Amino acid sequence: MKKNKLDDKERRLSLDIKRSIFLASFIKHWGQPSKRTISAKKGEEHGVEVYEFPPQNDGIYRIVTIGVSSQALVSGHTANWELLLCLPESLGGTDSVTAVNYLLDIMAYSLRPDVEMKIGTLIPESSLAPCSWNTKAILVDEARGEAEEISSFTIGQQFIELLWLIPLTGNEYEFIKSKGIEEFDRIESKSDVSLLDVNRLGIL
Repeated sequence: MKKNKLDDKERRLSLDIKRSIFLASFIKHWGQPSKRTISAKKGEEHGVEVYEFPPQNDGIYRIVTIGVSSQALVSGHTANWELLLCLPESLGGTDSVTAVNYLLDIMAYSLRPDVEMKIGTLIPESSLAPCSWNTKAILVDEARGEAEEISSFTIGQQFIELLWLIPLTGNEYEFIKSKGIEEFDRIESKSDVSLLDVNRLGIL
């Protein structure tokens, strides 16, 4: 029992340290967060926190996790990622509560033992995506467009990546699955359609 209490204190301290480091970096680049949501299972003290950062001057509404990287995997390892969702200021016609809950659904999916969470991972279309969005699948990518210092963190012995969740249309998902990310990137770079537009009909 004493050992469990000690482990619990260590985990709490670890999360406190991560929160301090992550928040300091995020606030430096994105300004003050407007909301925080804490998600924890019943009887669990160490859940995942989700912070919302409204647009400063770039029109991007960012929603980011802190605490996924403290979650234990079935393999016995600890998750080595946090998740970032970048949306237009309008949130694509949904509300922030729905967007946050969707991010938490993706977080839960990312922790499944049959999922390899890394750059290039594809998540199929889901009914859990906001109803107003045309983009109901997800591509996991590096945090492009963000400052290099927040794209990854080394905290103690742990290397943690900030993974960008890009909502995709069904056609975009199938294209990447068959042709690969590089070909999708090539076409996207020539398009005037933004990946932030969750209501787009598609880049292809």
